Amino acid sequence: GYFDLPRGFQLKFQIQTVSDPNYFLNYGLTQVDRLESGLELSRTRRDEYIDARLLRFHSIRSGDNNDTLPNVVATADWSRRFALPLIGGSAKLDFRGMALRRRSSADVVGRDISRAGFVFDWRRDWILPEGLVLTGLGSLQSDLYGVRQDSSYPATIARTVPQAAVQLSWPWVRAGAKGASDVITPVAQLIFAPRSVPAVPNEDSVISDFDEGNLFSLSHFNGVDGIELGRRVNLGVTWTHYDPSGWTFGVAAGRIWRQVTATGYDPASGLGGKSSGWLLATQAKNRRLEIINRAVFGNGGGLNKDELSLRWTPPGRFSASTSYNWMT
Repeated sequence: GYFDLPRGFQLKFQIQTVSDPNYFLNYGLTQVDRLESGLELSRTRRDEYIDARLLRFHSIRSGDNNDTLPNVVATADWSRRFALPLIGGSAKLDFRGMALRRRSSADVVGRDISRAGFVFDWRRDWILPEGLVLTGLGSLQSDLYGVRQDSSYPATIARTVPQAAVQLSWPWVRAGAKGASDVITPVAQLIFAPRSVPAVPNEDSVISDFDEGNLFSLSHFNGVDGIELGRRVNLGVTWTHYDPSGWTFGVAAGRIWRQVTATGYDPASGLGGKSSGWLLATQAKNRRLEIINRAVFGNGGGLNKDELSLRWTPPGRFSASTSYNWMT
């Protein structure tokens, strides 16, 4: 169900249930192996985002135990973007909360969690002589956790993580005689963060990706619970070629060096350790064809992960796409 409500709000709901775990397989339907039901209320405006969800999960995947998986999850987020007076730049304030419940009452595997907190982000750019771009970034994240049925953690945990970063980039532009152009941008980012903070259960940052979109992020975890600690340096370079015939070709490469060994990342991501693996992403596209490949190489030079996707859009009503993913 999908409903437009007053004041720009939208309400969605979904119910998924089966009496036989083999239902989807027997009838050749979509291979859904974790059923998700729930409600979502949201509103998106130019400088504001509101979202609240109440979800119920039930797995029909062989080997899963529904007593120890999070069965009921509630989340709430309010995010506001604004210009910061006096020091300038753009800022974002985000209040968020989450609660999840497992059916099991056993210690550790039956852990229930509640969390409430906020994060404040700030960014400002300065254009220096010779086209250098200096960027200042700051972040303050604070959360209060309630933990039940897990004796390895205190019942209440308060965690505050300040971070600051300075970034220097230098775009180089070259125009060819026949209308082609190239843009090369080396980027260096230095981040300052605490070397240690109170440990919290990791519920939302178990799987993380390393790509050109988050190479210069203050955190490479995809959730709130995972935190990168200590000073670190993100280095990378991008090159994009624009051809007058409509072709665009781009390459991005980079790596992370850290003061504190990063833990909590899955091995295939290439993000763990004192230094990450090497990221190499390429893209070629025109009006009809798009080819993207993203590879992460480990410190020993071996391939950790590779993602290849192709999309073809000929004239008419149809398009075709395919992808291949490989990971260690």
